[in-house]
Amino acid sequence: RAPVLERYSFFDELSLVQPVIMRYVCNQAAFPSVTLAEEICFRDKEPCSSMRFVEAGELRYIRVHEEEDGRASCGDFLSEAALWTKWDHCGTLLANCNSVMLNLDVEIFAKAVCCQEGSHAIAV
Repeated sequence: RAPVLERYSFFDELSLVQPVIMRYVCNQAAFPSVTLAEEICFRDKEPCSSMRFVEAGELRYIRVHEEEDGRASCGDFLSEAALWTKWDHCGTLLANCNSVMLNLDVEIFAKAVCCQEGSHAIAV
């Protein structure tokens, strides 16, 4: 799970500075999910409880006031703001095809990082 999370610079740094915390995050906070074609992952204005890392497939991000839909595919990540603040989704995420994501539970992540001085310093 670490190679997927390390695409996001915070986790790349965390793995170098606090490898024990990074292992905890990978083993306790990260979990995979499969989304079938045309299935909705989340809807606009729903509370966000996880950051998502696309491992396979392609997804479409539909925002009400945007002319063009966004796209997410392997290597992309979504909803990173939920790591740092209370966050509601600003659009609907729909799978264009069967897709796999690694989800990072923000509450477990926060518990792991907030009390660790080195980890907390990386975040600010």
